[in-house]
Amino acid sequence: VAGTDLIIPDGALSVGLSTNERSTFAIKAPTSTLRTPTYSIDGMAFEAAGTAEQYDVTFAQGQIEMLNQAAGAFPIPVLPLSGTAVFAEDQFTGTAQTSLPRAPDTPIDVDFRFKDGQGDADIRVESLRFRPGGLQPQDLVPTLRGKIASVDGSVNADLAVIFGADMTPRGTGTFDIVNMALGTAPGPITGLSGTV
Repeated sequence: VAGTDLIIPDGALSVGLSTNERSTFAIKAPTSTLRTPTYSIDGMAFEAAGTAEQYDVTFAQGQIEMLNQAAGAFPIPVLPLSGTAVFAEDQFTGTAQTSLPRAPDTPIDVDFRFKDGQGDADIRVESLRFRPGGLQPQDLVPTLRGKIASVDGSVNADLAVIFGADMTPRGTGTFDIVNMALGTAPGPITGLSGTV
């Protein structure tokens, strides 16, 4: 993709010729930086092997930052990132795992596809726990500040997101609220469950 740079300060590269006379490669880097028009990943260890037409990638320990976030949009924080991907038929397909800064023990699983600067992702979160003094919904959705407080309960989420070099990420999804208690201006709410 135009505007994409992979910076590898130190690593190992081997190149060979397979039995069918295709060039093969294997690369291993303990750290790297990947910058695209949409996102930047710093500190990522990765390994890749295959041919120019098809290869496997494993990545870990990266810190992904979404660039060009629209003002007033859902603020995506810098997130840890690990996973695997396959490049075949001019497309990346893979899985990744991440977590939120104030909920590092709750995995966020991502299945993604990326081709020609455009991508989509299916995101699953199970049992994201909100606790007073810990992670709160208003940490994720600033428009909730001043409307709710002391949230205690869990949320499951299934999201579908599209993203690309020339667009602000957007998506749809469902959130299952599980036995939540929270403070509101009119008074406390307890036992709240449902789907949004």
